[in-house]
Amino acid sequence: LLAAEAERRPVTWVTDGARRACFPPEAAEPWDGAVTRRFDPRPRLIVFGSDPTALAIAQLGAQSGLETTFVRSKGPEAPPPVPGLAYRRDDPASALEAVGTDAWTAIAVATHNLETDREALAAALPSAAGYVGLLGARKRLAERLAPLRAAGAPEEVLARVHAPIGLDIGGKAPWEVAVSVIGQIMALRYASAD
Repeated sequence: LLAAEAERRPVTWVTDGARRACFPPEAAEPWDGAVTRRFDPRPRLIVFGSDPTALAIAQLGAQSGLETTFVRSKGPEAPPPVPGLAYRRDDPASALEAVGTDAWTAIAVATHNLETDREALAAALPSAAGYVGLLGARKRLAERLAPLRAAGAPEEVLARVHAPIGLDIGGKAPWEVAVSVIGQIMALRYASAD
């Protein structure tokens, strides 16, 4: 179990109290009297941005138990004073490579900067992340995706973007947006677990 956690791979734990084993989820082989429990990697959130909305998303993610990294390219040396929040100052591609992505990773692009949004989407969309969301109006999505489309990115890859990011709860304040984003990430995670 510890190795699976460190390697970020899902396993099914099988035990009868005396014998125990870990299997890949699709290959679990319980025996008579055994119980099973699936263990998935801890959900991860990577937030790109620098304004109060991006910070609110990152803070709520950390408070919600997500392994959260706040990426502010060329930001201040000191990290935001948020418990449980990792902080990076590198460009989006380098940050994603350093942190790593997998099916249990959600990426929130909340920069309000056209070039940084494009860089973050270019790095996030082809990644293994299970969720990629973009803050901003739907009408701005085309200009953010244009360079990827021109470079030949398949439409099914571009369609992965949740834009505008979050559930439509009608709020615009930073914490309201954060609640909608974390709510959408969790709703999709639990929907795919069924």
